[in-house]
Amino acid sequence: MRYGWPIVGIMSALIQFVGPSVYDVAAQDADARADRQTPVGSWRLVGEMNETREYAGGVRLGDGRVLAVSGHPLAGKSIASAELYDPKTGEWTSTGSLGEARNGGNQATLLGDGRVLLAGGHSNTKVIGGAELFDQATGKWTDAGSLAVARDPVATLLADGRVLAAGGINWYKGDGKMYADCELYDPTTGKWTATGSLSTPRNEQRMVRLDDGRVLAVGGYGPGEALLASAEVYSPATGRWEKTGDLPQPRAWFGHVKLQDGRVLVTGGYTGGPTKRTYLATTALYDPKTGQWSESAPMRHKRGGFAIALVADGRVLVSGGVAEGALELKSAELFDPATETWQSAAPLNVARRNHRATLLADGSVLVIGGSNLFGNRYLGSCEVFSF
Repeated sequence: MRYGWPIVGIMSALIQFVGPSVYDVAAQDADARADRQTPVGSWRLVGEMNETREYAGGVRLGDGRVLAVSGHPLAGKSIASAELYDPKTGEWTSTGSLGEARNGGNQATLLGDGRVLLAGGHSNTKVIGGAELFDQATGKWTDAGSLAVARDPVATLLADGRVLAAGGINWYKGDGKMYADCELYDPTTGKWTATGSLSTPRNEQRMVRLDDGRVLAVGGYGPGEALLASAEVYSPATGRWEKTGDLPQPRAWFGHVKLQDGRVLVTGGYTGGPTKRTYLATTALYDPKTGQWSESAPMRHKRGGFAIALVADGRVLVSGGVAEGALELKSAELFDPATETWQSAAPLNVARRNHRATLLADGSVLVIGGSNLFGNRYLGSCEVFSF
């Protein structure tokens, strides 16, 4: 993300001078002042990752373990390492590393056969077109071919087992070239093939497979870092995208999840122009039957860059993130689709942004990594939420 706020650098330097403990108290106090509702649930710290990671892919494997891979670079060096969390022990162990280091693991996709696909991305020196597969049985990554267009796409598993990689950006072309290109990976053949392009080039859009097998792509960035309100739907049967209803507000850096009733929830993020972003608490619900969005109750806190997860009882948990002033949040909250209301959840132990949330087999939620100190301190800490 790009921010044009000199105050952030000044505040970051000040916080690092006085110490992280002062920062943590400030984050906690800010949350407490903003939220007086009695929270539900609790968080407990579990074993730290071997590597500090922001934007790390957090994928729950078939045996219940969670794979964390890649992440933002450390000291200017892209990350190839991966590790596994065992809920039985609460600890992380290293596993095989990627063949090609890359920044971010947020597009790691669990395939139907239990392997994990990671396609495209960037290192600190180049755009990456190559894809790799992780086999939990061997703990190794193997080559999975290459995208025809090297970029950082958004990936979604289709009902037939193929993976759709849509849009994305190449940061090493001009100010960042955005793409409408889409490709399909077939695990049975190991091949990539082109499919219909997005109506609008976009990056960091949110995508989700609907109950009828189509894929919804919504929001994100368009060319020139313009924020998008538009949404479109991909049909695997035709290989084409069709426009659907627009979001009430253009936004990026927001959270999304498909609810148990088939609707799609979008919440938070920010809106505005490239030089001024306004953080949001607003929530919208997409109905695939009508192709339209309806506004719902807003979150209790404005936030972007937070983690989101659908919990076992159908509610939605959001945690952490950042809002005006660039101060990371500890607060968490729960959305109930039955009443379309938000309630406070217990706060995180560690304020964080750009972390990942994964639902575990026992119904608890694991949160991994991220960053704080205004995005300047990458985290290896992890915690688990339970009711």
